[in-house]
Amino acid sequence: MIRIRLYDVSDDAWLSAMMGTPWGRITIVSRDRPHPIGDLELMVGETGTGSRGVLGLDHANDEMEVVILHMESTRTGLGRKLMDHARERAETVCCRRMWLVTTNANVNAQAFYEHLGMCRVVIHAGAIDDMRVLKPKISTHDDSGTPIRDEFEYEWRIQ
Repeated sequence: MIRIRLYDVSDDAWLSAMMGTPWGRITIVSRDRPHPIGDLELMVGETGTGSRGVLGLDHANDEMEVVILHMESTRTGLGRKLMDHARERAETVCCRRMWLVTTNANVNAQAFYEHLGMCRVVIHAGAIDDMRVLKPKISTHDDSGTPIRDEFEYEWRIQ
C-alpha cells in the first residue's frame, strides 16, 4: 500500500538525512530559477514497507513544474504514485502542461520519465554549467565519471 500525504514539519529529520543537508536550507535550481524548498507545494509518499519519498511542485500561470522528486529507494512504485498525484494536481488547477528537468547524466530518471509517457521536449545544452554560478556545489561529474552539463526537459501535455 502506498500513501500520499501533505508534507509536515515532522518530516524534516528524515528528509534532511535523505538529502544530506538541512531540509529547510535546500534551494533547488531549474532553468536558472532558484526554488527555495519552503516555497513549493510538498507531498510525501510512504510505502507499507516504510520507504519514503518527496515531491515538490511549483505552479505558475498554466504550468506545473515538478521541482523535486526524490525517493529513499527506487522500484517501489512510489515514484509513479507521486507523479500520478502531480499530474492529477496539474489537471485540477487547469494547467496546460506539467514539466520537469533532469540532467544528462541521470539516465535512470530519463528512463523513468519516458516510461511514464513523458516526452523529452528540449535539451538545454550547457545549462548545468551555467547553473553553477547560482549553485557552485553542483558536481561536475556523476559517480561514474559522466560529465553533468545539460538539462533535459520533459513534459506531459494536460489540455
